[in-house]
Amino acid sequence: MESCLITTVDLKKLTAISENMDVELLQPFLLISQQLYVAPILGTALYEDIVTRYNNQTLTGDTWTLFEDYILPTIAYGAWFAAAPFLNYKTQRAGIQTLSSPDNTPVTVEELSLYVARCETLMKFYQDRLND
Repeated sequence: MESCLITTVDLKKLTAISENMDVELLQPFLLISQQLYVAPILGTALYEDIVTRYNNQTLTGDTWTLFEDYILPTIAYGAWFAAAPFLNYKTQRAGIQTLSSPDNTPVTVEELSLYVARCETLMKFYQDRLND
């Protein structure tokens, strides 16, 4: 299985995602973001080299700078963008359910669209920065 280059701790540190967010809801989107928004920019050879170096803990010099300053923020904001539409809903046996608690009010479809659009803007900024 492919290694994920970011943790949920990194995700919460780099974004405005709440500290009390359930990490199990976010975890799948870390690798999805890495594969969708970072790998195509880096290309197969560089991407695989960085994953290997990450696994071997041998990221140094320019590769470390690329990883820390460009790759991590791109994955973080990509994961936030990818997860955002799913955080308000859960697929259950009885169908798709809206998640809410007595203390919270679920967002409207319009509010969710605006939220996702803003997440996408941030993700694209970091993706363009990585690409440059």
